[in-house]
Amino acid sequence: MKILIGHNRYQFRGGEDGVVDAEIRMLRHHGHEVLLIEGSNDFFETGGVPQRAAAFKNLFWSKKSYLQCRQAIRKHKPDLAHFHNIFYSLTPSVYDACRDLSVPVVQSQHNFRLLCANGLFFRNGHVCEDCVEFGRMEGVKHACFRQSRLKTAVLSYMVFHHWQRRTWQDKIDRYIMAADFTKAKYAAHGIAEEKISVKPHFLYPEPESCPGPDGRQGGVLYVGRLSREKGVEVLLTAWKNCHDIPLKIMGTGPLEQELKKFVQQQKIENVEFLGFVNDETYHRHMCQAQLVVIPSQCYENFPRIIAESYAYGIPVVASRLGSLIELVKEGHSGILFQAEDPEDLSSKVRQLMSRPEILATMSKNARELYQQNFSMEVNYKILTGIYERTISNYQKK
Repeated sequence: MKILIGHNRYQFRGGEDGVVDAEIRMLRHHGHEVLLIEGSNDFFETGGVPQRAAAFKNLFWSKKSYLQCRQAIRKHKPDLAHFHNIFYSLTPSVYDACRDLSVPVVQSQHNFRLLCANGLFFRNGHVCEDCVEFGRMEGVKHACFRQSRLKTAVLSYMVFHHWQRRTWQDKIDRYIMAADFTKAKYAAHGIAEEKISVKPHFLYPEPESCPGPDGRQGGVLYVGRLSREKGVEVLLTAWKNCHDIPLKIMGTGPLEQELKKFVQQQKIENVEFLGFVNDETYHRHMCQAQLVVIPSQCYENFPRIIAESYAYGIPVVASRLGSLIELVKEGHSGILFQAEDPEDLSSKVRQLMSRPEILATMSKNARELYQQNFSMEVNYKILTGIYERTISNYQKK
């Protein structure tokens, strides 16, 4: 199969970029021909006034991206196009290039951007759905995108414009979403449910073997961006009651210095900030971790660390929020706590860390869940099945 994949890279690499790279490697590993067209947001984030003005102008529809996609299709003749992030340089123009040359379109929706200005359903430290309940001016009023009313207004109008033109409804043949929760949100707000397939994330390459639960002494691990919506401050507050348990925080982000200062001021013990780490260091810490904590305060789509934790046989403690409720099997592969409640979080962590026999059972269950639902081979069958059905349905039109 020949597949055209389009993705707009983020200024700071995140989970979405990792998903795209893993899918490309998996498809090539199985002998498919993959052509990648990429955009970048660097000019939008860091460019001068002329560059940003041009970025805003092209946000709605980019002739450059249209021609780039059209040229790639004519040259390589793909069976299907699969897009991930199209904001802000690829734009919906790539859908038109595909339609003009009769190529079916699959769109992976990794966030809630089509429904919420910041893509997170998150504002002022809490879940917020005002944009879908009261209209998109709510996002503009609160400057939800990049803390700028102007940027929020432009982005919100662009998304609304394409809703009105039925771009999101009609120019995409099949949506892929990583969780039933995400599917339900989009189905409730304008995307036909029958056009949405659910495909979880996976790892490629899969991790090498590491010690069983009895040989792990690394304590608790947080892996992710250090930003408000990820709930790291809730986690650190919880650690006032868990100071005898090691906590390692892996990742960087805008709150890094603030969180380090918070730990010092609150005299929270047994917390180590690891920052950004290489693959070898990451593997070593994952092999020693007894628990992974996901304290998110926003709706998560499918945190990649879920699949990673299960692959390593690590139970997960997560917020009872969004897709985490379906991904963390309560009492089986982990445990859920009340979002934004540090006391409940510390109680759940202490409960598990004091019961090594339960941790051992959950570790085994987590690994089995990975093999059954999130392995590369399982994911490959789901993805190619979606591709084949999309092509078949398109040919019947």
